[in-house]
Amino acid sequence: MIARTGRPTPQGDSMAPPTPTSNATAASTAPPGATRARDAGRATELGRLRHHLVDGLRRGLAVDDDLDDDGASAYEPGYSQGDVDDCARIVDDLLVSLAEVRGREADVLKVVRATVDRLNELNERCDCALIDATQRDELCDLLNAAARDAGLRTSPHEDITETWREW
Repeated sequence: MIARTGRPTPQGDSMAPPTPTSNATAASTAPPGATRARDAGRATELGRLRHHLVDGLRRGLAVDDDLDDDGASAYEPGYSQGDVDDCARIVDDLLVSLAEVRGREADVLKVVRATVDRLNELNERCDCALIDATQRDELCDLLNAAARDAGLRTSPHEDITETWREW
């Protein structure tokens, strides 16, 4: 599958995570190659968090072996592959937007809040079935790590999404 970035996506992933851009100030003071290595590490960690989240949502769609009297699966996840794809797009948009506002804390907070609002709306459309406790924790880890990576000065244990999220 080809993502909207034109890059092939990994097996089982509907969209490849965007690669954050580097901070120009850091690039001018870092030794040659150090900024590129640091940015690759960030992209790898955020990409890993994103992939784990999306993969977990996909696993939630899997039909279980519990069949009803008619031989049909009794399992109904409450959300669809399209909802998983929408969630992946929202996360990808977050990563791209944060790369554009890197270092501007007020703008980073606005981007994160807008993302949480979009996730609230998506989860509401799914009758709150998309984001369960596991996905909530994974989303919070991803959103908070991405915000810190974009320059928000906050404790690694602080959840900046808590006041906005409904999941």
